Amino acid sequence: MKVIFGLGNPERCYRDTRHNIGIMVIEELARQQSIRLRSSRFDAAVGKVAGVGEPVWIVRSSVNMNCSGQPLLGITRKTGVSPAEILVICDDFNIDLGRMRFRRRGSSGGHRGLESIASCLGTEDFPRLRVGIGPMDMHDAVPFVLGNFLEDQWSIVKPIVIEAARGAWLWAIEGIEPCMNRHN
Repeated sequence: MKVIFGLGNPERCYRDTRHNIGIMVIEELARQQSIRLRSSRFDAAVGKVAGVGEPVWIVRSSVNMNCSGQPLLGITRKTGVSPAEILVICDDFNIDLGRMRFRRRGSSGGHRGLESIASCLGTEDFPRLRVGIGPMDMHDAVPFVLGNFLEDQWSIVKPIVIEAARGAWLWAIEGIEPCMNRHN
């Protein structure tokens, strides 16, 4: 079993913010796979895809970014999926808008959602897809990541969301190495 987990903030006021690009990718992936994400007891919306060798859960967190580890911990306890079989998708202001980076593991880099996941899972050894929202043009990260994309940025955001969703599916089918070779 594999889990693809997108980070963001569930409130409507954050829908088009930079911090929600992980949720945007999950919603695009669900569209590409023709599945519907349904509320679950894990504080997340979940869609399941079968017929690819092993089940793949596509998951959109329904809790605030800083508490993202709790739903994922519930999923791991219920399913027994290991951290190595979970791809976490999040924003990264140190990567230019329109770029993305797959990693097999790593530190949170100060990303509170990744910190929450690492704390709850007890490890930083889980794959991640960081989608660029940078460069950050202010000293304080909070207003930047919680700010909406600018109108002229959507012509870059939409294609990278589509490509990141394709990359996440490639991870589910072929693993991390092909993703790192193709997208980094």
